[in-house]
Amino acid sequence: MTLYEAQDGFDAEPECRALRPGLTDTVFAVACAGDHVLALLGAGPKLVIAVEPREAQAYLLELKLAGLKALAHAEFLELLGAKDSRRRPGLYQRVRWLLSSEADGYWSGHPDVLDRGILGQGCRERALAGFRRFVSLVQGQDRVRRFLALADPLEQGEVLRREWDGFAWRRFSGRVLAGALGHPDPAMCLRRLEAVMTRSPARENFILAWLLAGKYAVARPFYLREDAFDSLKVMANRVVVVCDQPERVLAGLPAGSIDAFALGDAWDELQNKEPFMREIGRTGDTGARLAARLRRKTGGGEEQDRTVSPGGFWIATIRPALAAIG
Repeated sequence: MTLYEAQDGFDAEPECRALRPGLTDTVFAVACAGDHVLALLGAGPKLVIAVEPREAQAYLLELKLAGLKALAHAEFLELLGAKDSRRRPGLYQRVRWLLSSEADGYWSGHPDVLDRGILGQGCRERALAGFRRFVSLVQGQDRVRRFLALADPLEQGEVLRREWDGFAWRRFSGRVLAGALGHPDPAMCLRRLEAVMTRSPARENFILAWLLAGKYAVARPFYLREDAFDSLKVMANRVVVVCDQPERVLAGLPAGSIDAFALGDAWDELQNKEPFMREIGRTGDTGARLAARLRRKTGGGEEQDRTVSPGGFWIATIRPALAAIG
């Protein structure tokens, strides 16, 4: 049972802006690593049904929710690995009673993962650590720190051209990054990375910070922010985590019962797309919205985001979305 990703590898803000869940809405989400689920929860929907077919990923979201409920903000950061700590085993003992027996059994059986800080321990994060080591070797840690402190995209572009764009960066960075992401096109990966590095203030891009430095500095994902913590703690019980195939869970829900579908970046990995599409059409309420981050170019409906991996969000109402992404 493998933990594929400990953090969502995409920016949840475009998804949240598009879906705009209201106070009476029910959201159906594919959990992924759970970060975008908790970002959507911040909008205050009535219910979030978070479904994940991969057991370890479902148990990860359970753990994040348990930490929100039982810990103070600084302790929550320590438990997950967003802050240095020597007391993670003790913090886990304080949250484990909130987990399902299956989730508790999984995490109790992986104390090494807990002790090292979960956020860096997924297969995806460990693969990207190899790219981080490459960047540290080629650019040096001081140069990386200086870049991540910048707040002017124009200045970032100048620094990238003047200090970063040497032979080793141009020749090898795309290849190393593509290998870590499992993407077939190194040139596309390098173009995307450099666009992200110069599109918005570097100090505000937590995805870039983790990729290049392996830790958060100024910015953090929404659910790790101190200003969001208290409201998420109050609303954490509105999330129901289900470990099952998404289409099977939808099949058990009433027609027209879902107001928003948040698929994260799971679409390309889903095994049973046709029955899933049919169930989305049946369970989506009139005007229900769907957001899915796709690896391939969709020809429309994409939004710019801070995500390093190539691709973009497809955002639409249910029936046009099904026709387009099917």
